[in-house]
Amino acid sequence: MEMLHCRLEDGILTTEITTITRDSDDYRYEDFILEILPYGKYTELFGIEPGSLAEEDYRAFIHRLFYDSDETPLDLDFEQYVQRLSRFGGRTALNRNTYESACEKAREAGLIPLFDFMDRISRTETEIYRFDARTKKDLP
Repeated sequence: MEMLHCRLEDGILTTEITTITRDSDDYRYEDFILEILPYGKYTELFGIEPGSLAEEDYRAFIHRLFYDSDETPLDLDFEQYVQRLSRFGGRTALNRNTYESACEKAREAGLIPLFDFMDRISRTETEIYRFDARTKKDLP
């Protein structure tokens, strides 16, 4: 994304071009989630009933959540969470209150929303050009 800002002051035209580059590798966010909440930590924190969600199903659950709607477990209310988890065979011992507590602990562990993550990995560059309209010359 580029932003252009121009101003003319005392015959000097100043042009600023700001470029924001984001890494479009979506797997980086999915990997980030799996790093913050690896399978063992996730099953413990979110009260997953033993034997109801294999590790490969957990990875598929996170992948599907993210690619269906750019969501993490933190973006879902309790009913949505239970419904989506059950599609992968997972069952939780949590209730609405303990689910909110688990989400808060995941935040404390460092899980952040997608857009905050994208801001972290974006790069911003600004180029400034100055032109003297009276002498018709570029300025340093």
